[in-house]
Amino acid sequence: MPDPYCVNFDWIRYQLPDDAAIKFTHGDLHRSNIIVKLTPQPHVVGIIDWEQSGWLPEYWEERKALFTTFQWEEWASTYLPKILQSYKNTEEAWGFFTQGVF
Repeated sequence: MPDPYCVNFDWIRYQLPDDAAIKFTHGDLHRSNIIVKLTPQPHVVGIIDWEQSGWLPEYWEERKALFTTFQWEEWASTYLPKILQSYKNTEEAWGFFTQGVF
């Protein structure tokens, strides 16, 4: 007899890639953690706030970065797509995870 308190989360698991590489990620990449030198040629001089960094699946950085901003903001719509690979197929599983954790 199945446990009535056990929820089957297979549908979430199937949305996550089995072959995702494990990479060292910042874990909290948003614009307030990026230091830019404002010169005629602006450039990044540092990235701060590394306490959420770790060895995580490659899709984690993009999902987490989008979670920390509003989709209509320039950071999410213009800059993140230029610096992070998109993992749109993990969006529903990530949403379920964040609603349960936060």
